[in-house]
Amino acid sequence: MTASRVLSIALASIPFAFGVIRAVRGGGDVRYVAVAAAGFVGAALTVAIGRRIASVFALAVAVFVVSTLTAVAGALPMGTRLGPGILIVASGFGLCFAAGAWLHMAAGGFES
Repeated sequence: MTASRVLSIALASIPFAFGVIRAVRGGGDVRYVAVAAAGFVGAALTVAIGRRIASVFALAVAVFVVSTLTAVAGALPMGTRLGPGILIVASGFGLCFAAGAWLHMAAGGFES
């Protein structure tokens, strides 16, 4: 496994690590883990659909947009109000997923 692939996995893991840290320090508040999972599902679906038809950069941008939107959509049913807080968190999570996908694709990943 190359360093790029290890780094891509580490980047995509950051939202989950953040959520677990928040759950441990916040008395069992697992909402950020759920938001990270929603963002991951959006990222995974975007890659699955677009990996053969889009360039690496275009797919990374699409992963950022879709994972950010799905993270926000995952937070709203839990009582989160749409505002700067969730937009910043979801954007950060989306950036991690997009960077991870970009590095993995640039290293030749997702080939069938």
